[in-house]
Amino acid sequence: MKLINAQVKDYKCIDDSNVVELGQVTCMVGKNESGKTTFLQALTKLNPLEGSNEFGELDYPRKRLREYRAKRDEEEKVLAVSATFELTAQELEKLEQAFGQGILTSRVFKVSKYYEDTKQYFNLPLNEKAALTHLLNPLKPTDAFKGKFAKAETVAALCKQLEDTAEPTEEEKQILAKLKEKFPESVVKSVIGKITIPKFFYFDDYSIMAGTVGVNHLMNKGVEQYTDGEKTFMAFLKCAGTQMKDFQNPNNYEKLKAELEAAGNAITDDIFEYWQQNKNLSVEIDISDAYGSDGLPGDSGKALRVRIKNLKHGVTVPFDDRSKGFVWFFSFMVYFTQLKQKAGEVILLLDEPGLNLHARAQEDFLRLIEERLSEKYQVIYSTHSPFMIPTQHFDWVRTVEDVDAKGTKISSDALKNNRDTVFPIQGALGYDLAQTLFIGKDNLLVEGPSDLIYLQAMSIVAEDKNHAPLDPRWVAVPVGGADKLSTFITLLGANKLNIAVLRDFANNEKQRVDALVKSGFLKNEKLVLLSEFNGGKDADIEDLFGEDFYVKLVNQAYEGVLKKPIKVGELPAGNRIVKRMEQHINEHELLGAGRRFNHYKPAVFLQRELATLAKDIPDVAVEAFAAVFERLNGFISGKKSQSSTARASETA
Repeated sequence: MKLINAQVKDYKCIDDSNVVELGQVTCMVGKNESGKTTFLQALTKLNPLEGSNEFGELDYPRKRLREYRAKRDEEEKVLAVSATFELTAQELEKLEQAFGQGILTSRVFKVSKYYEDTKQYFNLPLNEKAALTHLLNPLKPTDAFKGKFAKAETVAALCKQLEDTAEPTEEEKQILAKLKEKFPESVVKSVIGKITIPKFFYFDDYSIMAGTVGVNHLMNKGVEQYTDGEKTFMAFLKCAGTQMKDFQNPNNYEKLKAELEAAGNAITDDIFEYWQQNKNLSVEIDISDAYGSDGLPGDSGKALRVRIKNLKHGVTVPFDDRSKGFVWFFSFMVYFTQLKQKAGEVILLLDEPGLNLHARAQEDFLRLIEERLSEKYQVIYSTHSPFMIPTQHFDWVRTVEDVDAKGTKISSDALKNNRDTVFPIQGALGYDLAQTLFIGKDNLLVEGPSDLIYLQAMSIVAEDKNHAPLDPRWVAVPVGGADKLSTFITLLGANKLNIAVLRDFANNEKQRVDALVKSGFLKNEKLVLLSEFNGGKDADIEDLFGEDFYVKLVNQAYEGVLKKPIKVGELPAGNRIVKRMEQHINEHELLGAGRRFNHYKPAVFLQRELATLAKDIPDVAVEAFAAVFERLNGFISGKKSQSSTARASETA
């Protein structure tokens, strides 16, 4: 089962979070006090793995507490959180086996929780007629029965009619008994009873494992009285397969010591797959009498002590005195290891994970989320650290902002938020891109390296034919597709650089670009669409060459490799020559089985053979490129452009 989205209403600082779309991994980014923790805590209460599941009066926004009390006095239910889930095909199949084919009209359903009510309320797309048919068919009702109760299309309606029948036949009695046996309360409650939604597991800094615990102290406390740190320690004992009562018997020392060391070593080995900061560490667990200096309350009897040994320096220190980053990492791995032993589905809610970790260690933890956690669990985590933002998975990111008079709002569109909110995202993108990207004052964003090559080549051809070349002050930056465009615009625009965008996108990508313009990040930038120079049709840069020349270019670039030369008339219909060429070559396996068309190769061939091929480029193509250059050059003011020779050298 998968959590698709969630919405929190009227909880602490949240009036209405909006419906928040959630994926396998969701990263919630926002300032301190923006409402990230509040959202996670509210979601936890929907179906907690442990802890309270009730929304109380004091959870309601204080500024409107009187409003809540008035609603409660009128017995009006007040919604706190709702979530939409999707059943897997296997889960739906099990329901259909129990209640009939088509019992649900959709695999998607909603679960809600209300204030001062521990119940979960399901909104199922139920088809009761399917349940009725499923139950009746094996009983083979007579035609007389069918005719008498033909109007009853639900289980409840049929039960009511049967109960109201003055002198029921044996068949009617039998069917009524079967209905009540199968559905003692109602169809919907019976179906809900077969659905188990995932539990929510919330983990934050307060869950860091206690370094020293007293055996008697913990045994005398109820589980509900444990602190979060003590709960983590108990999780560690479960990993070791031991219980607190085992430590009261002094004869168990060697056995318990071995079990604790085995658990500590196993978790430490697990950690070092992702902990790259210092691998010269090991975890030791000791059992001794409790001392007054331990600060343990009352008669604690024996004390369990966790110590961290630095193998490099040969010393041990108490767990509580060790680096907060390592202590947090170890505590999380303890809980995660024990969590894997629990039955049922779990969704992980991590509040500011790795806050005390070094930047590199945060990257390691992000890798742990992607490689290990997300394989089995959905993960929702909050952060304001640039190093916990997945720049390679920008679709994971949701921004959290406390909006004046509206409370906390959560959005999947980072560009709609204020600059303080998106600052960590900009920091992450800047760190990621600065390692490979060289930018200048004037930056021309293009889709890929082949666009860059064509611009370079045609700038030389245009100048040779008495047209103005592309101004050499443009630094062409390949961004890698429309989905990366907003990333580059956000980063470069924040530095107040001169930016122009040359896009070769299709109509189905237009919505992304429109959203980018509406966001305001393109307010002072320029967007040039290649379709403007291709008669308004969807266009890649290759379309400016015309069909005949581009087909000739591909034939020459793949000469000796193609099974047969390509002809224009053989290409499938459409506007974009590259897509048509790719479809034709791949469908007919013209490059051989398993080899696919690479549109970068013709660009490189043109660049290498430009002196020979320039004369074959149609004048209309040269004029189209010249028009593009003229448009782009208009965005640069200042001294005259240099020659194409200097430009080519500088760009290269």
